[in-house]
Amino acid sequence: MKENSGNDNDNLRRDTQLRDTIAYRLIQTMNRMVKPFMEEHSKRYSLTLSEWRVINALAANPMVSGEEIARELHMEKMTVSRSLRSLEKTGRVMHRKDSSNRKRNQWTLTQTGWELFDSLAPMALIHQEEFMSVLTTRERDQLFRLLNKLAG
Repeated sequence: MKENSGNDNDNLRRDTQLRDTIAYRLIQTMNRMVKPFMEEHSKRYSLTLSEWRVINALAANPMVSGEEIARELHMEKMTVSRSLRSLEKTGRVMHRKDSSNRKRNQWTLTQTGWELFDSLAPMALIHQEEFMSVLTTRERDQLFRLLNKLAG
């Protein structure tokens, strides 16, 4: 019989089988890459990570619906919707009704949104370069190929 040392942690269940999965490692890596950047810039620009992701999506593909942004980013529609509404309140995005479907809004960056993007994008690229500096050029190319393949 195991003697209880009085430490409550002795009786905690542990299961680490998912720690070595690709999903877990991708989440760790993504958080390690994004968290310092967002900590540095989110307060200064009053911007959440979800809002930054939406801005990036709109910079790459303007005049799309929230549903299309959610699909592109693989995010929950409600998260995208909240981000769009918040960005709209701060004057960073605007929408118009889709002429072919009046129930659908088409979103785009405003001048203020583009100014924010133009300020942050170069810093994001520098941050990515610093983060990726541990990889060789060949490893980076391979990583991008693999991620593109997995992302579909």
